[in-house]
Amino acid sequence: MSRDSKEQHDTGTGDATSQLKKIEAQLRLMTKVFMDSADPIVIRDTEGRVLHVNREVERVFGFSRDELIGRRTKHLLLPECQEAAEESHQRRLRGETVRNVETIVQAKSGRLVPVLVTGFLLTDENGATVGMADILKDITLLKQVSDKLQQRNRDLKQYAGALSHDLATPLGMIRGLTDSLLQDHQEQLGEEGRELCQSIARSVERMDRMIEDLLDLASLDGNSCSFEPVNTSEVLEQALANLRAVIKGNDAEVTHTPLPTVQGNTSLLIRLFQNLIGNAIKFRRDEPPQVQVSVEPYDGGWRFSVQDNGIGIDSEYCEKVFVPFQRLHSEKVFPGTGIGLSVCRSIVERHGGKIWVESEKGRGCIFSFTIPYPPSDPE
Repeated sequence: MSRDSKEQHDTGTGDATSQLKKIEAQLRLMTKVFMDSADPIVIRDTEGRVLHVNREVERVFGFSRDELIGRRTKHLLLPECQEAAEESHQRRLRGETVRNVETIVQAKSGRLVPVLVTGFLLTDENGATVGMADILKDITLLKQVSDKLQQRNRDLKQYAGALSHDLATPLGMIRGLTDSLLQDHQEQLGEEGRELCQSIARSVERMDRMIEDLLDLASLDGNSCSFEPVNTSEVLEQALANLRAVIKGNDAEVTHTPLPTVQGNTSLLIRLFQNLIGNAIKFRRDEPPQVQVSVEPYDGGWRFSVQDNGIGIDSEYCEKVFVPFQRLHSEKVFPGTGIGLSVCRSIVERHGGKIWVESEKGRGCIFSFTIPYPPSDPE
């Protein structure tokens, strides 16, 4: 072999050795990521037999690797979860990635572990299927917190109901006594006394509205609701129909751009638009109210905006307006209980979005809220 040939051979051998070392380093890194993952990971063949598991599988479910490898684990699922598990298995065989399927696994100790499963096929360099991977997220703590929140919501609703009942009796008595004084003792009361009685009657009416609104808010936060595709153009039309008298009485103009279909609850969204547009008309300046409803894509969803030419809000109060019973104006100037925007926030959050306001005093408001795209939305 000539010197040049030998040098080329040595160089080729060196390159191959270097490449092999890189591959080995990558494999060690991938193995470490797999074994040290914070979530349980199970590798199976296409028949469902376990090929590999990481340490977190052993820790969470209590089974050793030797107890799992080579076995099918369908029997570890509760009977009511097995049909959904088989459906997910078939979807993965068709090449789909199955995300966040909730199921329950029985650990070795007998403890039931709620998990979210994300599964996908594993393929070789030629695209041939060699197995499938399951990444399991233990949601035991999340479920416990969720259960506590649901219980607190139920308690809040019961408390609000009891409170309204307890307050209704003395309020009714005050109303009755006030009416009696105004009807039967007008002469003895005099002008000042009559004005005081009328002031008491107005306060009772306002307290009634506050109790009703508080019950309304508690009911909204505590109840579940169904979601489906909703045409927000139709939702807006219904909200405007409900506000027809208010719009006409204030000589208001409400315009809008084309609006999309979203995943939501029709009655809640009608109420959301109705509250925001009603507020825009209510907090008007001397000139006729002008309200513009628009929408644009925004951070994985839609951003709806309701813009007006009203009195505006000092920027320091833009966060406070969503707090229940937070009022920036006296009852005499702008009647209301201060619950409407809190209801709007609850509705938006029920839809997985957020709501905020941009404003300066005297320059109108832009109330914006987001609604995420449905999971299957291509955008």
